[in-house]
Amino acid sequence: MSDDKTLAEASEDLKTAAAEAATAGKSAVKQKVGAAREAAKEKIQGITEGAKVRYERAGEVAKERYQQMSESVRHGYKKARKDVDDLAENVNEYVRDNPGKSVLLAAGVGFLVGILIRGRRKDD
Repeated sequence: MSDDKTLAEASEDLKTAAAEAATAGKSAVKQKVGAAREAAKEKIQGITEGAKVRYERAGEVAKERYQQMSESVRHGYKKARKDVDDLAENVNEYVRDNPGKSVLLAAGVGFLVGILIRGRRKDD
């Protein structure tokens, strides 16, 4: 019987050792999973922060470009407006100085535009 008792004790010891090994393995796996989870969180946070910084920088660059383009358009508009005003002033001055020529020139231009608009007539 002592062999049976020893066999039962050995079996019980083996079960206990197996349970302890399983618990230790489970703890080790939990630690590794926890460490991997933390590493993943840190990487995701780093990626998120990097994306946020790039997004903010892109917004700043877009705002700068918009301001540059806006200023450029404003400058071009002012220049074109000044050129048109100068042209109108020059035409008014020419008409005041040369009224006869101006009337003849306007009549000639009107005649040519009329011919172009009217087109060709077919003979019936």
